[in-house]
Amino acid sequence: MSNGIIDSAMKNLRYLAKADNGSDLIIRSETGLTLGQVYLSKVGVPLEYPPNPNGLHDYIIQAHFRGKSLHLDLRISRDANYAEGWTILAQQSGILTKPVTTLAEAKKWARNPRLWKFSLKTGKIMPRKIETTIQGRKRTIVRPGSLQATRKAGLIPKEWMKMEGVVPAGKDVPGEPVPAGATAQYPGVFVIIDKGKLTFGARRTNFFEYFVEQGKLLSGRIVFRLVSRAQVEKDLAWEQFRSGELFYEPEIGIVKQVLPAGKEPEATREKAFWLFMTLDTEPYVLGSDAAKKGWLPPKGVAALPQDFQTKAPAEFRYWKMKDAAKRSEVRKELVDFFKEKPIAKQEVDTLSAKMSFLSKSTKKQIVFGVVLFPEQYGKDKQNDKVPQEEVELAAYRYLAFGRQIGFYHKGTPVPAFPVASDVAHTDFLLDENDPKSLVKKGEWYLGVWLPRSEDWARVESGEVVGFSIEGKAAREQV
Repeated sequence: MSNGIIDSAMKNLRYLAKADNGSDLIIRSETGLTLGQVYLSKVGVPLEYPPNPNGLHDYIIQAHFRGKSLHLDLRISRDANYAEGWTILAQQSGILTKPVTTLAEAKKWARNPRLWKFSLKTGKIMPRKIETTIQGRKRTIVRPGSLQATRKAGLIPKEWMKMEGVVPAGKDVPGEPVPAGATAQYPGVFVIIDKGKLTFGARRTNFFEYFVEQGKLLSGRIVFRLVSRAQVEKDLAWEQFRSGELFYEPEIGIVKQVLPAGKEPEATREKAFWLFMTLDTEPYVLGSDAAKKGWLPPKGVAALPQDFQTKAPAEFRYWKMKDAAKRSEVRKELVDFFKEKPIAKQEVDTLSAKMSFLSKSTKKQIVFGVVLFPEQYGKDKQNDKVPQEEVELAAYRYLAFGRQIGFYHKGTPVPAFPVASDVAHTDFLLDENDPKSLVKKGEWYLGVWLPRSEDWARVESGEVVGFSIEGKAAREQV
């Protein structure tokens, strides 16, 4: 896309952004475009990859206020001059009761957790209570959280990546078009709430994938998919059940933050883009769907996060090969390679005296012990504290989706089977005759059957003395 085309399309869209102190704020790129000169088209986020498709790219998230309206702007740098972006509908309705017109007001509101449909601490999307009618009865149900998104109209001058300030309302620039980001009556106020770096993943007409390598709110693999609301709720229900984010009252008793009740929305049949923060960390290009559909990124494009690119053996780096058939063949070999040598997880070893086996039945070859304890009982071996809620979620997720047992976090799982798992509702003894078998209220305890004699021998000999969990966790300074 030439600068001449952009200049021609934007020749009538020049304006001054206003800083909060009232002074003129004019930001120009090397092409001479002002901050508000956006290349408008019906194309949206382009399918083409940026010039450096496999490298790290800066991103920012802005809270964008226009009167009492609010959304998120996700902007991602493509090259030295331009960025691409998404508008994400994340405002909780009914909270913002007065128009926001200054940067100071916007910063204050942006820190208000009640304003958002996601957690400002974790970035996770909240589920919502919905008032509906089922079989003639009015009921309140809980639906998985979801955020609808819209592609930005086209490429954006990269100066928007630094924008934190006020764009004047149309009424304040008489005779000029309404500035981008504002409305006729209200200014556009931008506050940067997150920034970091990401890598481009798969790009298709209905699917855009990014891998967040550094960030505060965003993390891991995020995907924008063009799907119907029904499909969104189906997919998110599975994802959020896996992650423990569904509201499980009263069966399990987890009290998660849930958005207030709202009326049943009208059925949305038309497809729209939705933001997925998925637990599935497998890059699309290495997955079964890509293989089934024969999808490969263009020559020279990996569509993989940085750690996958780095750890892929040179002979399996399909993106460096010219022949399409050869690239497809090598991609399959790389899939097999990562199955044998998966990207290492961050191990959280909590094996300590507290985690030692508390009881065992030699006759039945079953061993019992505490897997994880909550913060009120102290810190683990890594000097970390685990909130009670996270102990519960870990226990329920493991029973639903894990159930694997191995030795020393190495090799493949052994034939071992959980036969008891729960979070203690009160203090009790696993063995009423042994005071050392005490399980305290809030601790996650596990019983595992080891049917193979060679595995049980490791317990009997004292070689294996307790449980140790493995997984990924985000540390927060307290």
